Amino acid sequence: MIATISNATRDCGTYGYGTFEDNVRELARLNFQAEVAWQVEQGVLARHGLLRHSRVLDVACGAGAMTCQIATLLQRGSVLGVDLNESLLGEARERRTDSIADKIAFRKGDVYRLKDIGQFDFAYARFLFQHLERPIDALRSIGDALRPGGRVLVVDVDDRDLCCVPENDGFVRFLAEAARGQKRGGGNRMIGRALPELLQQAGYEEIRKETVRFDSDSMGLDPFLELTTTFKLEQFAPSVRADAERWLSAVVAQLHRQRARLQIDIHCVSGAVNA
Repeated sequence: MIATISNATRDCGTYGYGTFEDNVRELARLNFQAEVAWQVEQGVLARHGLLRHSRVLDVACGAGAMTCQIATLLQRGSVLGVDLNESLLGEARERRTDSIADKIAFRKGDVYRLKDIGQFDFAYARFLFQHLERPIDALRSIGDALRPGGRVLVVDVDDRDLCCVPENDGFVRFLAEAARGQKRGGGNRMIGRALPELLQQAGYEEIRKETVRFDSDSMGLDPFLELTTTFKLEQFAPSVRADAERWLSAVVAQLHRQRARLQIDIHCVSGAVNA
Protein backbone atom coordinates (compact mmCIF):
# COMPACT_ATOMS: atom_id res chain seq x y z
CA MET A 1 0.00 0.00 0.00
CA ILE A 2 1.50 3.34 -1.04
CA ALA A 3 0.34 6.40 0.89
CA THR A 4 -0.50 9.61 -0.89
CA ILE A 5 0.52 12.39 1.44
CA SER A 6 -1.63 15.37 2.24
CA ASN A 7 -0.18 18.81 1.51
CA ALA A 8 -2.34 20.50 4.13
CA THR A 9 -0.72 23.40 5.94
CA ARG A 10 0.58 22.44 9.36
CA ASP A 11 1.01 24.63 12.41
CA CYS A 12 4.56 23.45 13.00
CA GLY A 13 6.23 21.22 10.44
CA THR A 14 4.42 17.90 10.11
CA TYR A 15 2.27 18.31 13.22
CA GLY A 16 -0.88 20.38 13.30
CA TYR A 17 -3.31 20.02 16.19
CA GLY A 18 -6.68 21.14 14.90
CA THR A 19 -6.26 19.27 11.61
CA PHE A 20 -6.64 15.82 13.21
CA GLU A 21 -9.67 13.77 12.28
CA ASP A 22 -10.36 13.47 16.03
CA ASN A 23 -8.77 16.38 17.91
CA VAL A 24 -10.32 15.34 21.23
CA ARG A 25 -8.58 11.98 20.95
CA GLU A 26 -5.29 13.66 20.07
CA LEU A 27 -5.51 15.98 23.07
CA ALA A 28 -6.17 12.96 25.30
CA ARG A 29 -3.08 11.27 23.78
CA LEU A 30 -0.90 14.30 24.54
CA ASN A 31 -2.13 14.43 28.13
CA PHE A 32 -1.65 10.67 28.59
CA GLN A 33 1.85 10.92 27.11
CA ALA A 34 2.81 13.53 29.71
CA GLU A 35 1.24 11.52 32.53
CA VAL A 36 3.04 8.30 31.60
CA ALA A 37 6.40 9.96 31.07
CA TRP A 38 6.59 12.34 34.02
CA GLN A 39 8.08 10.02 36.64
CA VAL A 40 10.94 9.26 34.27
CA GLU A 41 11.14 12.67 32.63
CA GLN A 42 11.72 14.68 35.80
CA GLY A 43 14.88 12.66 36.43
CA VAL A 44 16.04 13.30 32.86
CA LEU A 45 15.48 17.03 33.31
CA ALA A 46 17.55 17.10 36.49
CA ARG A 47 20.40 15.11 34.94
CA HIS A 48 20.58 17.51 32.00
CA GLY A 49 20.74 20.70 34.02
CA LEU A 50 17.32 21.83 35.24
CA LEU A 51 17.64 23.52 38.65
CA ARG A 52 14.99 24.74 41.07
CA HIS A 53 15.91 28.36 40.36
CA SER A 54 16.12 27.96 36.56
CA ARG A 55 14.30 30.23 34.16
CA VAL A 56 12.89 27.65 31.74
CA LEU A 57 11.65 27.88 28.14
CA ASP A 58 9.32 25.04 27.10
CA VAL A 59 9.45 25.08 23.30
CA ALA A 60 6.32 23.84 21.49
CA CYS A 61 4.64 23.32 24.85
CA GLY A 62 1.36 22.13 23.32
CA ALA A 63 -1.43 21.83 25.86
CA GLY A 64 0.96 22.65 28.68
CA ALA A 65 0.85 19.38 30.63
CA MET A 66 4.63 19.10 30.88
CA THR A 67 5.04 22.86 31.35
CA CYS A 68 2.87 22.68 34.45
CA GLN A 69 4.77 19.67 35.73
CA ILE A 70 8.06 21.55 35.34
CA ALA A 71 6.60 24.47 37.31
CA THR A 72 6.01 22.18 40.29
CA LEU A 73 9.77 21.48 40.44
CA LEU A 74 10.73 25.16 40.58
CA GLN A 75 11.16 27.22 43.72
CA ARG A 76 12.64 30.57 42.71
CA GLY A 77 12.46 29.74 39.01
CA SER A 78 9.83 30.22 36.32
CA VAL A 79 8.74 28.59 33.08
CA LEU A 80 7.44 30.08 29.84
CA GLY A 81 5.63 27.77 27.43
CA VAL A 82 5.54 28.82 23.78
CA ASP A 83 3.61 27.29 20.93
CA LEU A 84 2.26 28.35 17.54
CA ASN A 85 -1.13 26.71 18.01
CA GLU A 86 -3.67 29.03 19.65
CA SER A 87 -6.05 26.18 20.49
CA LEU A 88 -3.38 24.32 22.41
CA LEU A 89 -2.29 27.52 24.17
CA GLY A 90 -5.89 27.98 25.28
CA GLU A 91 -5.85 24.48 26.76
CA ALA A 92 -2.54 25.24 28.45
CA ARG A 93 -3.78 28.45 30.07
CA GLU A 94 -6.86 26.68 31.46
CA ARG A 95 -4.61 23.99 32.96
CA ARG A 96 -2.64 26.52 35.05
CA THR A 97 -3.56 26.26 38.75
CA ASP A 98 -3.25 28.78 41.59
CA SER A 99 -0.33 26.90 43.15
CA ILE A 100 1.89 27.50 40.09
CA ALA A 101 0.31 30.63 38.61
CA ASP A 102 3.17 32.90 39.70
CA LYS A 103 5.79 30.61 38.12
CA ILE A 104 4.26 29.95 34.73
CA ALA A 105 3.16 31.80 31.59
CA PHE A 106 2.19 30.90 28.04
CA ARG A 107 2.55 32.86 24.81
CA LYS A 108 2.56 32.35 21.08
CA GLY A 109 6.03 31.67 19.75
CA ASP A 110 7.81 30.18 16.73
CA VAL A 111 10.78 27.87 17.30
CA TYR A 112 12.57 29.57 14.40
CA ARG A 113 12.12 33.07 15.89
CA LEU A 114 13.03 33.02 19.59
CA LYS A 115 15.79 35.65 19.66
CA ASP A 116 13.68 38.37 21.28
CA ILE A 117 11.64 36.20 23.65
CA GLY A 118 14.03 36.64 26.59
CA GLN A 119 17.04 34.96 28.15
CA PHE A 120 16.63 31.55 29.80
CA ASP A 121 18.80 29.16 31.79
CA PHE A 122 17.26 25.99 30.37
CA ALA A 123 15.19 25.16 27.28
CA TYR A 124 13.19 22.01 26.69
CA ALA A 125 11.87 20.64 23.39
CA ARG A 126 10.10 17.29 23.56
CA PHE A 127 8.85 15.41 20.47
CA LEU A 128 9.18 18.57 18.37
CA PHE A 129 12.24 18.01 16.22
CA GLN A 130 10.82 14.99 14.37
CA HIS A 131 8.39 17.46 12.77
CA LEU A 132 10.89 20.14 11.71
CA GLU A 133 12.34 20.65 8.26
CA ARG A 134 15.20 22.85 9.56
CA PRO A 135 16.38 21.36 12.88
CA ILE A 136 19.73 23.15 12.97
CA ASP A 137 18.05 26.52 12.41
CA ALA A 138 15.65 25.68 15.25
CA LEU A 139 18.52 24.74 17.57
CA ARG A 140 20.33 27.99 16.79
CA SER A 141 17.14 29.94 17.44
CA ILE A 142 16.75 28.24 20.82
CA GLY A 143 20.39 29.06 21.53
CA ASP A 144 19.61 32.73 20.93
CA ALA A 145 17.14 32.54 23.82
CA LEU A 146 19.64 30.98 26.24
CA ARG A 147 22.02 32.91 28.47
CA PRO A 148 25.73 32.05 28.14
CA GLY A 149 26.19 28.60 29.63
CA GLY A 150 22.48 27.78 29.41
CA ARG A 151 21.40 24.34 28.24
CA VAL A 152 18.82 22.92 25.86
CA LEU A 153 17.39 19.42 26.27
CA VAL A 154 15.85 17.81 23.18
CA VAL A 155 13.79 14.65 23.63
CA ASP A 156 12.64 12.76 20.56
CA VAL A 157 12.14 9.41 18.86
CA ASP A 158 13.78 7.29 16.22
CA ASP A 159 11.45 4.74 14.66
CA ARG A 160 14.39 2.38 14.22
CA ASP A 161 14.11 1.98 18.00
CA LEU A 162 10.40 1.12 17.96
CA CYS A 163 10.62 -2.66 18.12
CA CYS A 164 8.10 -5.50 18.05
CA VAL A 165 8.72 -9.03 19.37
CA PRO A 166 7.99 -11.25 17.55
CA GLU A 167 8.67 -9.13 14.47
CA ASN A 168 5.53 -8.22 12.54
CA ASP A 169 6.00 -7.35 8.87
CA GLY A 170 2.73 -5.40 8.65
CA PHE A 171 3.71 -3.24 11.62
CA VAL A 172 7.14 -2.54 10.12
CA ARG A 173 5.62 -1.58 6.76
CA PHE A 174 3.02 0.69 8.37
CA LEU A 175 5.75 2.55 10.27
CA ALA A 176 7.75 2.90 7.05
CA GLU A 177 4.80 4.34 5.12
CA ALA A 178 4.02 6.82 7.87
CA ALA A 179 7.70 7.83 8.06
CA ARG A 180 7.78 8.41 4.31
CA GLY A 181 4.72 10.61 4.64
CA GLN A 182 6.32 12.61 7.42
CA LYS A 183 9.50 12.98 5.38
CA ARG A 184 7.50 14.31 2.43
CA GLY A 185 6.21 17.02 4.75
CA GLY A 186 9.71 17.90 5.93
CA GLY A 187 9.79 15.81 9.11
CA ASN A 188 12.08 13.00 10.17
CA ARG A 189 10.95 9.98 12.21
CA MET A 190 14.59 8.86 12.43
CA ILE A 191 15.92 12.02 14.09
CA GLY A 192 16.61 10.57 17.55
CA ARG A 193 19.98 9.03 16.79
CA ALA A 194 21.06 12.16 14.88
CA LEU A 195 20.45 14.58 17.76
CA PRO A 196 24.00 14.65 19.20
CA GLU A 197 25.49 15.54 15.81
CA LEU A 198 22.78 18.14 15.15
CA LEU A 199 23.51 19.89 18.45
CA GLN A 200 27.22 19.89 17.63
CA GLN A 201 26.55 21.35 14.18
CA ALA A 202 24.42 24.07 15.77
CA GLY A 203 27.34 25.08 17.98
CA TYR A 204 26.42 23.50 21.31
CA GLU A 205 29.04 22.18 23.71
CA GLU A 206 29.15 19.71 26.60
CA ILE A 207 26.80 17.29 24.85
CA ARG A 208 25.05 14.83 27.18
CA LYS A 209 22.94 11.96 25.92
CA GLU A 210 20.88 9.08 27.27
CA THR A 211 18.04 6.84 26.18
CA VAL A 212 14.94 5.96 28.14
CA ARG A 213 12.93 2.83 27.33
CA PHE A 214 9.15 2.41 27.48
CA ASP A 215 7.36 -0.84 26.66
CA SER A 216 3.92 -2.34 26.27
CA ASP A 217 4.42 -4.58 29.31
CA SER A 218 4.21 -1.59 31.62
CA MET A 219 1.12 0.06 30.11
CA GLY A 220 -0.66 -2.50 27.92
CA LEU A 221 -0.51 -3.01 24.17
CA ASP A 222 -3.38 -0.73 23.15
CA PRO A 223 -2.26 2.29 25.22
CA PHE A 224 1.28 1.81 23.94
CA LEU A 225 0.05 1.80 20.34
CA GLU A 226 -2.09 4.88 21.01
CA LEU A 227 0.99 6.76 22.21
CA THR A 228 3.41 5.60 19.53
CA THR A 229 1.57 4.49 16.42
CA THR A 230 -2.13 5.24 15.91
CA PHE A 231 -1.70 9.02 15.55
CA LYS A 232 0.57 8.38 12.55
CA LEU A 233 -2.57 7.87 10.50
CA GLU A 234 -2.50 11.67 10.18
CA GLN A 235 0.46 11.30 7.82
CA PHE A 236 -1.84 9.65 5.26
CA ALA A 237 -3.86 11.80 2.90
CA PRO A 238 -7.68 11.82 3.26
CA SER A 239 -7.95 9.92 -0.04
CA VAL A 240 -6.24 6.85 1.47
CA ARG A 241 -7.06 7.36 5.14
CA ALA A 242 -9.82 4.73 5.27
CA ASP A 243 -7.50 2.13 3.69
CA ALA A 244 -4.75 3.04 6.15
CA GLU A 245 -7.14 2.65 9.10
CA ARG A 246 -8.21 -0.81 7.91
CA TRP A 247 -4.57 -1.75 7.42
CA LEU A 248 -3.62 -0.63 10.93
CA SER A 249 -6.65 -2.38 12.48
CA ALA A 250 -5.59 -5.64 10.86
CA VAL A 251 -2.03 -5.17 12.13
CA VAL A 252 -3.21 -4.45 15.68
CA ALA A 253 -5.45 -7.54 15.66
CA GLN A 254 -2.48 -9.63 14.57
CA LEU A 255 -0.28 -8.13 17.31
CA HIS A 256 -2.88 -9.17 19.88
CA ARG A 257 -3.04 -12.71 18.48
CA GLN A 258 0.75 -12.93 18.64
CA ARG A 259 0.80 -11.54 22.20
CA ALA A 260 3.41 -9.18 20.85
CA ARG A 261 5.65 -7.04 23.03
CA LEU A 262 6.54 -3.54 21.81
CA GLN A 263 9.22 -1.20 23.09
CA ILE A 264 10.67 2.17 22.18
CA ASP A 265 13.83 4.01 23.18
CA ILE A 266 13.44 7.76 23.66
CA HIS A 267 16.55 9.81 22.89
CA CYS A 268 17.40 12.59 25.36
CA VAL A 269 20.22 14.88 24.27
CA SER A 270 21.33 18.20 25.74
CA GLY A 271 24.01 20.78 25.07
CA ALA A 272 25.21 24.11 26.39
CA VAL A 273 25.67 27.40 24.58
CA ASN A 274 29.15 28.85 24.69
CA ALA A 275 29.75 30.61 28.01
